[in-house]
Amino acid sequence: MDKDIINMKIVLLITLAMVNLSACGININGNYDTAGKQAPGPDSIVVLVSEVEWQQLNPKRGDKSPKAANLWGARTEAGPTGFLVKFVDGFSSPPHIHNVS
Repeated sequence: MDKDIINMKIVLLITLAMVNLSACGININGNYDTAGKQAPGPDSIVVLVSEVEWQQLNPKRGDKSPKAANLWGARTEAGPTGFLVKFVDGFSSPPHIHNVS
């Protein structure tokens, strides 16, 4: 292979690796996320998407309701929480309010 092509491939691989690291919030200079906040410590766990427990976000909407999965905290209670939302095909939200901060 041509030396220039090999060098271009190396630069491309390094660039892709750096983009991937920054997209994941990983800072190679320390344990901080992209906002400069301390990243999760060793007590963090990784959960496979197949192990996530999905529930209807709004059971009153039946099959039209998006699914939600708690990652930490409890989304239906006060306090910090994190969760994923999975929308069904063709989802649209009717007019509504959010009355909880």
